[in-house]
Amino acid sequence: MDAYGLDRRRTRAGVLGNLGEIHLRQGDLDGALMVWTEFLDCAEGVQSVRVRDAAEDMRVRLARHSHDSTARELAERAGRLLAP
Repeated sequence: MDAYGLDRRRTRAGVLGNLGEIHLRQGDLDGALMVWTEFLDCAEGVQSVRVRDAAEDMRVRLARHSHDSTARELAERAGRLLAP
């Protein structure tokens, strides 16, 4: 049952990572930040190449919005998630 819960978190994190990207592409920075906050909460402790890729992609995209304090904070959290 524990493995099932981890699989659900991994899947949810992947979906949230993609959803944040969609919000940002549509010009909705606030929506992307909200979804990516949930993504990082969900991704913590999950070992997955897809989740790591989503975190790296998020960090790159947020670098373009360094004027926003929430974007900077989320980019830093993503960096900690990616740290070995």
